Amino acid sequence: MSGSSETQWSGDQSVRVLFMMANYSAVSETWLRRMIDGIREHVAAVAAVGIAKVDPSLEDLPHFDLARTKRGRRFIERFAKSWLLRHEDLRRFIKDEKISHVFCHYGTLAASYLPLFKELDVPVFVHFHGFDATFDLRNDDGTPHHGSDYRQKIVELSHHAVYVSNSEFTKGQLVAAGVAPERIVVKHLGVEVAAEPKRHSNTKPVNVLTVGRLVDVKGADLAIKAFERAVASGADALFQIIGAGPMGARLEAQIAASPARDRITMLGALPFSEVSKHLQQTDLYIQHNIHDPNTNRYEAYGVSILEALAIGVPALVTRSGGVPEVVGDLAPMLAVEPGDVGAQADMLLKFCDDVDLRSDVGRKCWEWARDNRTLEHEAKRLTEILETYR
Repeated sequence: MSGSSETQWSGDQSVRVLFMMANYSAVSETWLRRMIDGIREHVAAVAAVGIAKVDPSLEDLPHFDLARTKRGRRFIERFAKSWLLRHEDLRRFIKDEKISHVFCHYGTLAASYLPLFKELDVPVFVHFHGFDATFDLRNDDGTPHHGSDYRQKIVELSHHAVYVSNSEFTKGQLVAAGVAPERIVVKHLGVEVAAEPKRHSNTKPVNVLTVGRLVDVKGADLAIKAFERAVASGADALFQIIGAGPMGARLEAQIAASPARDRITMLGALPFSEVSKHLQQTDLYIQHNIHDPNTNRYEAYGVSILEALAIGVPALVTRSGGVPEVVGDLAPMLAVEPGDVGAQADMLLKFCDDVDLRSDVGRKCWEWARDNRTLEHEAKRLTEILETYR
């Protein structure tokens, strides 16, 4: 497979993409559906693990379930992995549906199909999202997340596939693992951008929001500390936390002991439509990403941060992982160093006290998203990648 030849197929209905993913209907992966919609005219079929119910908006597409069975899966995988993962069935499906491009999400899923992908006579693209490019990743209990041969498989597969990275940071992780830079292209995720930026008013209290899975790398505990300090310094604000995860009980205890506990509310996990409503009503977004030394995980990008920017809400963040790529040139006015709770508290206080600052920076945030991170930008970039590499 060549990484430099060009082929022109834009608008060519003979181009038929198989869109492969692990989690077909996960609420947290709304952006996967957005990506399908962006290249919808070229998506010919969908393959996923455990398709319990076909999405009505995709029911016109053939679906292939990658999970032969879930019962005794780990035991069977030791002896008949290719049978379990339906390698030959998938090969026939690709042939029968006249698939011309395979687009697989997550290196972990692609690694399971290494033998098949090495032999296919159609271009294969593997989209990496962060954890799948963190080769020393550990589970919460300290055990390795990836198999001992995972890195080797990813490097080997890179000779037969083009890797699509969600950020320069993720690309750097792949290169550090031994993947040649020329085998990797970067495509940032996009979001829907509001027709105009939010109009900030001088209301009090100021609404502050964070959204994300409650895991250490997201730094909700540090965001709470920054909020506490800002309130102690005079900020009139309320803080809402949307998300669920292993840190939930710890955060509840932290809030119960906080002097600002009456101003902090945990809302749990919410569907995307509800998250959007809360974003529309908020004045400031905050997230304090860090490198989690227990899991070795970083934030590879940060879609929730981008969604705040896209409606004109300033997002106070840290210079961690791929987050600086989300805020771009706005980093000097929005980002602090990971772990610097005091600096983020000072920034939060400044924004809470100055509605004109919120309005000015909010507009800049909206303009940045409009000019660089729309769904149309992402779809165009993905189309360019599929046109260029074969």
